[in-house]
This record gives sequence, C-alpha cells and structure tokens, in this order.
Amino acid sequence: MRRLLPPILTALAVLGLWQWLPTLLNVPEYLVPTPSAIFRAFIRESGFLIPAAGRTAFAATLGLSAAIVGGVLLATVFTISPLLRRCFLPWVLIMQMTPVIVVVPLLAIWLGAGLGSIVAVTFLISFFPITAAASAGMNAVNVQQRELFQVMKASTWQVFWKLRVPTAMPQIVTGVKIAATLATVGAVSGEYIAGTNPQQSGLGYLLVIYWSRTETAAVFAVAVTACVVGYVFVAVINYLGHRLLARKQA
Repeated sequence: MRRLLPPILTALAVLGLWQWLPTLLNVPEYLVPTPSAIFRAFIRESGFLIPAAGRTAFAATLGLSAAIVGGVLLATVFTISPLLRRCFLPWVLIMQMTPVIVVVPLLAIWLGAGLGSIVAVTFLISFFPITAAASAGMNAVNVQQRELFQVMKASTWQVFWKLRVPTAMPQIVTGVKIAATLATVGAVSGEYIAGTNPQQSGLGYLLVIYWSRTETAAVFAVAVTACVVGYVFVAVINYLGHRLLARKQA
C-alpha cells in the first residue's frame, strides 16, 4: 500500500488541478475539457466506447498471436540457417523502421478496410520485438551444454527442441511482453485509418468520429479507454508469461 499511495495522491492532485485551472483561466471546454466533462462524455458514449474497446482488444489479440507464431518461426529459421539470417534480417529491420502511418493506407488498399488490415498493422508492429528476442535467445546457448549434446550425438532438431527453445523461453516471453505494449497501439492506429463504421470498428474509428465533430471530451474519453484496454492487455500477457516461466522452472 505504501508503494501505491504516492502515485495515487499524485493522480488526485493532478486531477484536482485539471478540474480547477480551466475554469479559473476561462479556457473553453472544447480546448481543454475538465475531468468531470470527460467522465460525462464517457457515460454518454459508453454504448459505443465499451463495445469498441472489446473490438480493439480482439484485433490486438489476433495481431499479437500471429506475431508470436510468425516471430518464433522466423527466429527458428534464422537460428537453423545463418545464411538465411544474413539474407533476410536486414529486410526485417527495414520493415520495423518503416513508420506504421505509411504502411496502414497500403494495407487498406491491398486488404480492404476492416479487421484484416487492422490485424495486419498490429502484426507488423508486434512482429520484430518477438523475432529479435527469440532469435537472440536461441543463439545464447551455453557452449558446454551444446558440446554435451554433440557428444551424445543429438540431432539438429533434438538440440533445437531440448536446448535452444528452453534456453530462449525467458527472452521470448520478454519479447512478447514488449510486443504486447505495442499491440493495442497498432490496433488503434489501424482502426484510425482502416476502420469501417462504429458497429464494426474499435476505438481508433471512434477517435476519428469525435475528432471530426470537435467533441474534445469524447476524444479524451476514447484515449482513457484505450489506456485501460492497453493496461489490461499487458497485465494479462505479463500474468501468462509469469505462469509459463514458473511452470518451466518447476
């Protein structure tokens, strides 16, 4: 409780100042809405915000799941074949450094607006941390352990499954945790450009609607909801990762 008290008190102080200062300085609400105005907007728009939050979480889950599978598979290929690693790793790096805002319109053209493009954006933004972490972990095998497997005449796949994968597991989990923090960002970014309508898209599309109407309090409500979704999403991934590593060590 002592660790939680300082951030809670800080948050209350910031909210109090935020509620008080715009009124004192006569700042229009459409520029800086007060916390109470944001809360009222959330209640008013909750019929759209809550289902949209579920759709954003669903798209983030699909994209992150695909990134985990794809990232671990590509790391496996890079580990087994150093030649392929040298050939393709630079292109993976280039893909990661390409701004997402550039890629989303192209994906919307190729895949069409909707869930497919949104999941693809989430996949791309989550893919590299998992690939990098898995590849580093699989190549961080202890020399003595590798020599022991060679003495025992273990096959390449036995070395991979019984040595490289268990050794890499902590780093893979770390990479997934990093990717999880990006997955909701990717989902919201994809919805912002490739969303279709309020009934089928998530928080990113609602952000476009409220911004176009200059409903600033509702925009803040979307932002707060997205933060909550991201926090819950990362908390679930952290819990699952902790359980997986605990089972491995047992």
